[in-house]
This record gives sequence, structure tokens and C-alpha cells, in this order.
Amino acid sequence: MLKITRDTKTRGQKITFTLPADHPVGAISVVGNFNDWTPGANPLVKRGKSQSTSVVVPADYISVFRYLGENGQWFDEPEASYVDEGASVVVPQAKPAPRTRKPAAKKVAEKSATKKVAEKVAEKVTEVVEAVEDAAQAVEEKVAPKKAPAKRATKASKAPRATTAKKAAAKDAA
Repeated sequence: MLKITRDTKTRGQKITFTLPADHPVGAISVVGNFNDWTPGANPLVKRGKSQSTSVVVPADYISVFRYLGENGQWFDEPEASYVDEGASVVVPQAKPAPRTRKPAAKKVAEKSATKKVAEKVAEKVTEVVEAVEDAAQAVEEKVAPKKAPAKRATKASKAPRATTAKKAAAKDAA
């Protein structure tokens, strides 16, 4: 089993190789391009019901390796990115693997649900925009100045002027 995590100290990738403690080939080491294919450089250590070892490689490093058991028994890791002729290969990840993965159907359902919600929101926004535009037009119609009818000259409007003129003349005469 492989576990790939981000190494916080080096910002590289930490690859943990794990096998069952009772693996039939006895003592096992991981041999690969990260340790110059040196047998015994990264032996698996028993930890409870499993045995494991870890290596830290640069984030963009393509790791090529095989397990080497007692008596020269070589074997590959089925969980590697792919198994080439004579080697297991781990291709670097852009991000650490998520701790939990959602099934594809659930992701699709979430996307379609999100799309439906987005469509409903867009409809509501359109309704609100139209209502605001209608309200703005109604306000404009009420507030906009209306053309006043042309004023007609009336006798009443001329009378005070004549009266005022007569009064002024009377004051001057007196």
C-alpha cells in the first residue's frame, strides 16, 4: 500500500510504503531511483500488523522502485501510478490526495444541484432587476416635471397693475 503526503519541512512528497507484517518473502526493502537502487537502504520496519518505510522526494519527482525481498525476490506495488516492465512508478501529484474521496455519482449530483441552484438564483436576480427597473420608471414618472399649461392673461391680473399705477399717481398728486 502507498500513502503519499506533502512533507511540510521540504515541501516535497513523502511516500510511505506499507506491506502486511507477515508478507511471505521475509525481510523487505524498497529499492529505487530515490536511493540509487541500493538494496537495504530503505528497509521496511514492522509496526504492529504491518511493516513500512518512508522516503521524501521533491514534489515533481517521478519515483521508480521495486520491493526486494529475501533471496533476491523482486515484486511490484499494485497501488503505484502504474507498473512498468520491471518497476513500479509513482507520478507526482499536484496536490496531496484528499483524505476522503466522493464517489463520482455524488460529485455529478452535487454539480447538477449546484447548477440548478445557480439557475434559480439567476431567475430571482432577473425578477428583482425587472422589479427595480419598473419601480425606477414609476418614480421617474411621478417626479418628472409636467409641462404646465400656458398662462392666460386675465382681467384680474391686469387690474392690480392699473390700480397700483393709479395709487402711485394719486400719491404724487397729493
